[in-house]
Amino acid sequence: MNHVASRLAVVAVLLSTPSPAPAAEIEALIGQAVVAVEVFNDGLVTDERAIFDLLETRTGQPLSLRQVRESVTHLFTWGDFADVQVSATEVARGVALRYDLVPLRGAAQIEIRGTPGRPPEELLGPLTRRFGRVIRADQFPEAVALLEALYVEAGRFAARIRPEMVDGRLLFEIDQGPAALIGQIELRGVSEEDRPGVLARLGVATGVTYDPARVVTRLEEYEADIREERYYEARFRHDVSPAPDGSTVNLVFDIRIGLPVEVVFEGDAVPDARLDELVPVAREGSIDEDLLEDSSLRIETHLRGLGYRDARVTHRRLADEGMLTIVFTVDHGSQYRVEDVVFTGQTTEPGVELVTLFDVATGMPLVTTELDEGTAAVRALYSSRGYRAVQVTPVLAVGEAPVLIDLPQFVPVEITVEVVEGPRTTIGLVAFDGNTAFSGEALAALIETKIGDAYFTPRLDADRGRLRSHYRNEGYETVQIVAQRRFDEDGATAQVTFQVDEGVQVVVDHILVVGTNRIAPSTVRSETTLRPGAPLGLDEIAETRRRLTAMGLFRRIDIRGFSHGGGHQRDVVIFVEEAPASTVGYGGGIELGHRLRATAAGVATEQFELAPRGFLEIGRRNLWGKNRSLNLFTRVSVRRKDDAQAETLRSRLGFNEYRVLLNYREPRAFGRAGDLLVSGFVEQAIRPSFDLFSRGVNADLRRTFGFTMTGSVGYTYGRNRVSNQQFEPEEGPLVDRLFPEVTLSSFSSGVLRDTRNDALEPTSGGLLGVDGEVALRAIGSEVGFAKTTLQGYFYRQLPGELVFAGGARLGVARGFTRSVPLSSIQSGEPGAGGGRRADPTASLVMFQGLPASERFFAGGDTTVRGFALDQLGDDSTIDAHGFPTGGNAMVVMNAELRVPVTGAIQAVGFLDAGNVFDRVGHLSLGRIRGAAGFGLRYRSPVGPLRFDAGFKLDRQEFAGERESLFALHFSIGQAF
Repeated sequence: MNHVASRLAVVAVLLSTPSPAPAAEIEALIGQAVVAVEVFNDGLVTDERAIFDLLETRTGQPLSLRQVRESVTHLFTWGDFADVQVSATEVARGVALRYDLVPLRGAAQIEIRGTPGRPPEELLGPLTRRFGRVIRADQFPEAVALLEALYVEAGRFAARIRPEMVDGRLLFEIDQGPAALIGQIELRGVSEEDRPGVLARLGVATGVTYDPARVVTRLEEYEADIREERYYEARFRHDVSPAPDGSTVNLVFDIRIGLPVEVVFEGDAVPDARLDELVPVAREGSIDEDLLEDSSLRIETHLRGLGYRDARVTHRRLADEGMLTIVFTVDHGSQYRVEDVVFTGQTTEPGVELVTLFDVATGMPLVTTELDEGTAAVRALYSSRGYRAVQVTPVLAVGEAPVLIDLPQFVPVEITVEVVEGPRTTIGLVAFDGNTAFSGEALAALIETKIGDAYFTPRLDADRGRLRSHYRNEGYETVQIVAQRRFDEDGATAQVTFQVDEGVQVVVDHILVVGTNRIAPSTVRSETTLRPGAPLGLDEIAETRRRLTAMGLFRRIDIRGFSHGGGHQRDVVIFVEEAPASTVGYGGGIELGHRLRATAAGVATEQFELAPRGFLEIGRRNLWGKNRSLNLFTRVSVRRKDDAQAETLRSRLGFNEYRVLLNYREPRAFGRAGDLLVSGFVEQAIRPSFDLFSRGVNADLRRTFGFTMTGSVGYTYGRNRVSNQQFEPEEGPLVDRLFPEVTLSSFSSGVLRDTRNDALEPTSGGLLGVDGEVALRAIGSEVGFAKTTLQGYFYRQLPGELVFAGGARLGVARGFTRSVPLSSIQSGEPGAGGGRRADPTASLVMFQGLPASERFFAGGDTTVRGFALDQLGDDSTIDAHGFPTGGNAMVVMNAELRVPVTGAIQAVGFLDAGNVFDRVGHLSLGRIRGAAGFGLRYRSPVGPLRFDAGFKLDRQEFAGERESLFALHFSIGQAF
């Protein structure tokens, strides 16, 4: 955008001296009513709203020369026009204004013709980045050279490029020419017998097409392989000499391998060290002298950190026949140890507290950096309590090393920390001078320094920063604040005066949006917290940038303020570059994990299952120029193809597990009440105990409160069909037999507080949420129920880059009583989960069960990881054959410690616990089941790849078989 800013500077000068004739014409009509405003863009009349939004001259208002000038400034600010001409015509009832806009003839009007051999955008992009939106005639040779360089990089040295202007458009007639062929090849540093192998490795030969990128890649790979064999001085280069006609090129390869390198250490040993990290020759693949000097320094620093304060390390090169040896000579000297630490001179602070703060204990190695840190900590303590002239000096008394045969020699050191406290200074006065916009009381409320507090310079500096931020957020962009200090004769009292030079308050005049094509400028303005007439504050600019970024509609956002006329007003110009309106995403993979399956006898058993899966997502953003979006997501998977008897619904393409989701999102719906998300869904899911086919619609209205709180209300209407049930009909809940295909209509609401620093891989903060849902027959639901879920997680960064994560979930639900005719029961008696109660003489049966889609299940990679999916339970929620039936209550608790192994790999140890209960009244912590295990995380570009192995802590027996010991899980993202 630099070209826009520079052009605005020129425009500002031109506007200060307007053209005499047009100005004279307009000045003669000043004060008359404006009855019409027309805009011609490149000679054609336009009613583009974005352009009219930039005009200050409005119909029905008196004609003002200032408004005309501001309108011209705004039009130039947009950056699309080379000239703006204004004319006025007197008509019957006032004045008709006409703006003639002359568009820039820049990169947007560039055309590529001929045989370029590559997409035009690959050529237009570099031109735009180099020259901006305008290419002047005197820049044509430079533009041609840029394009020729692009073709040379592609191996075409005979490209012909001819620019010309046609009807105001810049045309590049391009003939890419033939690809150059390799002529002569010279290999330097390679013997004749090795020549064929080297040429084959580089993939070059006389007469083949020269591909520069491929040659460079093969050369770099060859050099890397040689360096891995410890030839760290290997240097591979090549030069290109094209023929005059560009049809052939001669290549010269300079292959310098050098000698293999060996690193040797002599002298004293280096304890507690990984020498390959201290001397990273192999990792860096280099023996550069700077690297070797840094390695010597790293070894010295390591030894001094162990108390060898006189350690010395040198290095030298030894070139023997066929080998280059790097020799590091280590002399660590004697180890110094602290024998005693004594404080003297302190009178106000307890010596025990100072010794603890000093943190250099008896028996520790004497480390200079720790000594300096301890001294600084003691000095900072005194300074924070008002002792501004305190002196803290450690004095070392070095003793003689004891003569001990066959034992390490330690030099004892006694440390005496001499403290000269000096007088304590307190704040006697806090005053403000030069402030007119805010009262002294208002400013005093912003700072931490109060009368009677200890004088502390860093606190005053922080207060000065707070005051400056406050002023700048109120539009005082040039404010200057100085904290003046005056001490009494004995230094016991300090008088602090904040001298304020406020400057001029800058307010927002107009908000202009530049760069929108498909997106309406009003959509951008609706996300800004800046308002005309309000102060131009830094916080408001930052919040506006954050909101625009969160829209996801722009590749780049730049917010600038421009002044015109030298006043205190600023036009805020928001430059945006729109992202593509359409997005397409697709992918595939394999899901691995333990799942319950039925044996030939109908008993549940765990199987390690592999299921191919894939997804396709198509999205369209910025519908109708607003920040509305439409997104279609589909996911398919293939499971249990060997189960021919399963009543699983299959798609016509053969998939037996799939999901189709169509989302419509409208931000700021219902008068900015919140973001509206309307979804339609069709899903076929295979659960361990049954298959569930669902379809319906959902509407959610979400609103953010501050930066961490989100509230939502929603409505869902859908139909769920249960099939392929694994448990016996008489053992399943009565509600599933009465309503194998149930219609549900429910309202939901929730509140979420999210303070995590990273949603994918948090290391600090937490998440706390509560969700509620109620389904009622009065609104169309065949089954009524109420359901509540609470969840809470927290994350803490521990020393050593360890991360502790913990959390808990609680879910409770209750079905509403409903009566059905006794004849509706097909066969058998309902299980305990059905909640049946009936009068044998009555013709009605009353039940309170939850349908299968709403019952709680647990077990799997995100709940209790020692169990397969949905497997967690006990006798009340696991049927006689070992299949889960779900329940009305659930508790899940998780804790894990994440330990870094390498830069991309984490090891994890975890402890999970929980259970599913048939009724809320049966919820008991005494029935909690546990699991422990370990896992690995790999930080990939798509998020953490996760492997977990969980082991049950209390294996139980179901259907005559004992549960398996462990469960394996593979997935993406952290468990919680």
